Amino acid sequence: MKIDERGKTRCNGVQGGMPIMMGFKERTFAPLTVVSVEELVPQDHFYRHLHKVLDLFVCLRSGA
Repeated sequence: MKIDERGKTRCNGVQGGMPIMMGFKERTFAPLTVVSVEELVPQDHFYRHLHKVLDLFVCLRSGA
């Protein structure tokens, strides 16, 4: 990747990109970690209890 006289990047012989102000940042992509919400929320959490007691399906059926 090169920078032309106007400060634009030039990649693979094609002109374009954004003006470079602070230099280049090397990007590294780490593999994603699989996480389950069920594992993160404790079994005695308030919202788990609320989910068991409160039936919100009534709201969906009414179209609200």
